[in-house]
Amino acid sequence: MSLPHHDDEARKKKDREVLLERFRGEILREAGNRDSLSQVRARILRDSHVTSDPILAQSLRAYIVQREALLVNSSPKSSPPRAQRAVETTHATSPAEVQRQYHDLAVEFDHVVADGNEAVARDLLNRVRELGEAHPNLIDAETLKHFTQSIKDLNLKRQAFNDRIEALAQKAEAAAVAGNDETTAAILKRLYAIHASFPASLPAEQLKAIKEKIVLASDRYDHRRAMHELSSREHAVAAEIRELASAVHRFHVASRTHPHDGETYKQAEAEYRRLLQTVRSHDADWFAALVLELVDFLADWDHPPAKAQHQVDRFLDSIRSALVHMREEIHEIEEDRGAALKAPAKSG
Repeated sequence: MSLPHHDDEARKKKDREVLLERFRGEILREAGNRDSLSQVRARILRDSHVTSDPILAQSLRAYIVQREALLVNSSPKSSPPRAQRAVETTHATSPAEVQRQYHDLAVEFDHVVADGNEAVARDLLNRVRELGEAHPNLIDAETLKHFTQSIKDLNLKRQAFNDRIEALAQKAEAAAVAGNDETTAAILKRLYAIHASFPASLPAEQLKAIKEKIVLASDRYDHRRAMHELSSREHAVAAEIRELASAVHRFHVASRTHPHDGETYKQAEAEYRRLLQTVRSHDADWFAALVLELVDFLADWDHPPAKAQHQVDRFLDSIRSALVHMREEIHEIEEDRGAALKAPAKSG
């Protein structure tokens, strides 16, 4: 069964890719500086293939912005000075030629404004002004209002856009601090999309700085989570040891306050015997395993903080001390019981 709609879309996509490569080649061959790039851009963006395909037009505008940034960075002084550009712009001797130059500048200006590139838009405004100064009868002050107002609007939009980017960055940082990886990733994806579509509004350096902040926020979350897990494990072990030590001490008191042939003592002794099995399991091997477990917690950090290392050291010292004290009390209990067995029974 054929899928004509799918085939048609695939053909359009392939044709678009071919055209995109063709126009990119023209830009690379013909646009050696910003002025030639301006002329090539105006011609390409008027092409019928481009005006009828918004996706192709957007891809080409993004590529032209990248090309312009490359030209500016590689040849910061390559643009001709104002006076020279004025001569070039006013070279036309006929009204038709002036109108053609004005139309090319106006088309490029509108596209640059759509891309959010205020610096290039201001440069184009200056060139239109120069053209108007040379031909005031063809380009008057009223005509220039469109350009100046567009730049004012662009400035306001750019500020609102920057505020939106800042809000997204703060939201991503907050999500990273909270450990919400899904939200963080979604916002980062949006920021990368903004950078790809509007590199002048979100330059690579700014995007890199935002990402670094998010990474630091994520590290803070990982640190808190690791500290919480470490503390939780320490609290669980400490509670277990306290419970054992408390049970041992209760029997020690009972053995000194209740007759050994009484029912209360016998029940306490049975519980104590069961308890000894658990106490004996907390031997040197158990302690070594605990040490390794806590070392694994520290390994969650690339560089364990000194606070966590000191916390583990203090905790292990307290557990070691509690085990020693508990075994000493058990030794006392056994000595008391041995002495009680050796003592002669009292006669009635």
